[in-house]
Amino acid sequence: MIKLLSFCTALLLLPAAWAAPGCDAQHGCIESNSWELGLALGYGERSNPLREHNDIPLYLVPEIAYYGDDWYFDNGSLGYILWEDSHFSLNLAGNFASDRAYFDRWDPANLFITGNLSNRDVPIDQGPVIDPSGEDELTSFDELETRNFTYLGGLEAYYFSELGIFKLAWMHDLFGVHQGSEVQFKWEYGINFGDLTTTASVFADWKSKDLVAYYYGVRPTENLYWSQTYQATAGWNRGLELNLSYPLAKHWELLGMVRYTRLAESISASPLVVEDDSLAYFLGIGYSF
Repeated sequence: MIKLLSFCTALLLLPAAWAAPGCDAQHGCIESNSWELGLALGYGERSNPLREHNDIPLYLVPEIAYYGDDWYFDNGSLGYILWEDSHFSLNLAGNFASDRAYFDRWDPANLFITGNLSNRDVPIDQGPVIDPSGEDELTSFDELETRNFTYLGGLEAYYFSELGIFKLAWMHDLFGVHQGSEVQFKWEYGINFGDLTTTASVFADWKSKDLVAYYYGVRPTENLYWSQTYQATAGWNRGLELNLSYPLAKHWELLGMVRYTRLAESISASPLVVEDDSLAYFLGIGYSF
């Protein structure tokens, strides 16, 4: 069945170099050296691909952002500008690990969230021959253990051109939770239709073996058989995103977002995961202070 992630209030601000002098807050960016505070009320849902986990509803979505001359904060992403010109920006940066959001409804990635998903058989790769009398081992799971919060940090680079904004980043676990890394690529292109601002994105995130094993590997207390059978590997999540905003009055906007994510094969092969994709939507009215 199709499941949509949060039609989340996408006042999704672009990276530091996008905040240029004369920037119009109604057209996707904010002025330098100023705070942007907002709150959107609406309805959205983040589909949860995990076994026996509910989808994540979204009703209130905050926006907190600041772009200074040398640093920025944007809905949990923190960056320090090492070097920039009119077309390029190199930053030290950090952001929330996104995978824990599936395990904990109140994870920050579910608060600052700027396909055909059908049930599937879990593949068994190089596992032992299953005795039919032990089929419960495949489907019976105890309560999942907590996956701890962590923050990723590293280097990110942006290239600004008439063809859009290109982002490439390398991020590593800063808190020593899983010692894993991510490589993040994103292409973003915006078009205005009168007062309607649209931003379309294509993204791909490589997740290391250690990261995948920590979040999607099976603990012995959850299922002894699968803890010995499933072997995590690195892989690429990839997807598409569309953000919309339309001004209704001073300080008020109609906001929407749709995001589709195709999970890496190494993640969808985990017995904890019963869907290959995640789709998100949110539609709401936002107020900027």
